[in-house]
Amino acid sequence: MGRPMMGRRIQERRKGFALIFSALCCLALIPVVGLAIDGARVYLMRNQVSTALNAAVLAGARSLNLGATVTDQAASAITIATNVFNANITAMGTGINTNASASFSVSENNVSHYRTVTGSATANLPLTLISIILPSGTTTIAVAATAQRRDVNVILALDHSGPMGGAPLAALQADATSFVTTFANTRDSIGLVAFAGGAYVAQTPTQTFSLVTTAIGTLQAPGTSFTNTAAAIWSAYQQLVAVNEPGALNVIVLFTDGVPGSFAGNFAGYVDGPASTNPPNPAISATGGCGFATSPLNGLLMSNPLYPGNRYGLSDYIAQSINDTPDSRAAPGCTSTTQAPNRFLSQMPATDVNGNSTNGTGTMSAYQAVTLTSITGSNIEHAAENAFDDAANKIRSDTTIAPVIYAIGLTLPNGAVPDTVLMERIANDPRSATYSSNQPAGLYLPAPNSTQLATAFANIAAQVLQLARN
Repeated sequence: MGRPMMGRRIQERRKGFALIFSALCCLALIPVVGLAIDGARVYLMRNQVSTALNAAVLAGARSLNLGATVTDQAASAITIATNVFNANITAMGTGINTNASASFSVSENNVSHYRTVTGSATANLPLTLISIILPSGTTTIAVAATAQRRDVNVILALDHSGPMGGAPLAALQADATSFVTTFANTRDSIGLVAFAGGAYVAQTPTQTFSLVTTAIGTLQAPGTSFTNTAAAIWSAYQQLVAVNEPGALNVIVLFTDGVPGSFAGNFAGYVDGPASTNPPNPAISATGGCGFATSPLNGLLMSNPLYPGNRYGLSDYIAQSINDTPDSRAAPGCTSTTQAPNRFLSQMPATDVNGNSTNGTGTMSAYQAVTLTSITGSNIEHAAENAFDDAANKIRSDTTIAPVIYAIGLTLPNGAVPDTVLMERIANDPRSATYSSNQPAGLYLPAPNSTQLATAFANIAAQVLQLARN
């Protein structure tokens, strides 16, 4: 009887030990389980607060154009960033956020031409099982984020040649004005080049945007329709070179309603001498350079040089005011605008006055085949296209200020339409067959009619601002 009782006692002692051991194991496992559960909650909350903060600083950087002064723009960015953060935190729901707060600041660097929106946020999270061993019962997380925006220099090159008269010009003025106002006044810079037969710098780059919008509002469509597009884009580029801000985002926005129809060249040495007295001939020493223009009716005009109302031949190419029509004047060294260049010229020059190739001997192969010794309407037009193409390639090859070219082409009611292939080349649009990854990528946007111009300008503004934030 003694031994069975002793066995039961031993078994009871073993059961008691197991119970105590199990209880001790539970005490050890509770913090481990609590750490796993609360750790997952902390990780989730940290990600959500970080996401809210990232969205906030990005929104702040996007709003750096709101305000009349840099101080106002910084205040606007801070307000918007704060509102976006609070809205995102609220959307997380109860149980996730407790006492979350954020602060924001804006700094600027006038050397690198960047403005930075910086945000920092903290949030307290109640703990569950882990609170057994942590007296506070909560944990605090802290995150930080930044977003940057580069200053932007934009030169608008706007075609206001004859066919733009009426509704097309009115639409261009309204939409280009809206485009200008999307940038940061007193921080970004905007300039304006107006062009038809000649290019005119209507406004050098300025941080006072009202000067640009006023100039846009004064544009008129002259009676002539020759477009010296190579001179226009080169003038726009020279404005960016003069600003000389390599750290900023440098942009040319070119608008046109057709293909290039003229270029400016130095014709000294290419004059055969008087072969006709009707119309008048240029002087033998035409060293000042001349505008060489054609028109959409070049073939007919070439065989009918006395066609009234249309001028082509050698003319002045230097615009003296925003609405000047230099192609209605005699070129330097010429007795008058001359309407039959094939009567007195031996050939066209191989470059325009800015050194851009008219026949593909420049920085890239010719867009159009040109025979310089053949003074025909189509050769004039093709030479103008080549000069435009070569100028754009030189501009995009500038690795110091790295200009980005955007282009808009308007289809007019008369059916005239820009050359899509050429315009995509000009912009180095990724859709172009000649796209180069070694040059800044731009974009060509066709506008089928004047009502589509607003969309084109808005899309380019969005693209530029997106690049500024990258």
